[in-house]
Amino acid sequence: MGRVSKHINRHWRVWCGVMIAAVIMLGVWAFYTGLVVRQYEVQSEKVSDGARVRIVLIADLHSHVYGDDQQPLLDKIAAQQPDLIALAGDIVDDNEAQDGAWTFLRKVSAIAPAYFVSGNHEYWSGKCDAIKQMAQDCGITVLSNARETVSINGVALCLCGIDDPDVMKYTDDPALLAMDDADEMLERFDDLGDDAVNVLLAHRPEHVDAYRQYDFDVVLSGHAHGGQIRVPLLLNGLFAPCQGFFPEYAGGRYEQDGQTMIVSRGLSFNRYVPRVWNPPEVVVVDIVGEG
Repeated sequence: MGRVSKHINRHWRVWCGVMIAAVIMLGVWAFYTGLVVRQYEVQSEKVSDGARVRIVLIADLHSHVYGDDQQPLLDKIAAQQPDLIALAGDIVDDNEAQDGAWTFLRKVSAIAPAYFVSGNHEYWSGKCDAIKQMAQDCGITVLSNARETVSINGVALCLCGIDDPDVMKYTDDPALLAMDDADEMLERFDDLGDDAVNVLLAHRPEHVDAYRQYDFDVVLSGHAHGGQIRVPLLLNGLFAPCQGFFPEYAGGRYEQDGQTMIVSRGLSFNRYVPRVWNPPEVVVVDIVGEG
């Protein structure tokens, strides 16, 4: 009886050890906060066979600092060899020290041409105009309800950008004040043609129904922070700003009516709620031919 008892105790200790190790590994996996690269490929009939344009999407940095002077983040971006970099808002935070954002903006355009649109936190800072000017001074193109057509690797891109809807609370622009709804800012893009891949930079993904009223092929967004807490295969996000619990557009790829929306899960950290199964990400979007 004593031997049997010892045998059972030994097996029980082994199983306890295995379970403890499994819980630790699960915790490490769930709370991993290292930078990850997430890749998407978007096929377009407007792109010739064998051609490719690579866009790196960065959103919701919120002035967070990675390593020494943002170098780990900048190195991760550079390693993707982007043709251009899309900065989809909330690069600058309204509450956190902003040095990290300025460091990032000063250096990122040395990697590839960079394009910036505002997020709500830039407006909440009360300094959005100064932030836009700072970005321009750093060699970054600010798309403030504007567009720019470029040719990259033989592919024509029409890069469009809209301000965050909170511009309506801070602007003194008569044209904006005359609008009934911030979505009316999109009306200036009602003449998009078929001779270029039309890409929209817009901070908020929850306005997707408005984006779908226009001929954008690709929409690049952020804002949702990945829903903060995720469960692989079960829950793509617990809570997102402006979408509430169980957000439909927390992060990832969304297709409808021939339009592809890519939502970055962002790069920032909430001081009160951890990121769970939701590491900060550098997003790579390859636009390629359909062949």
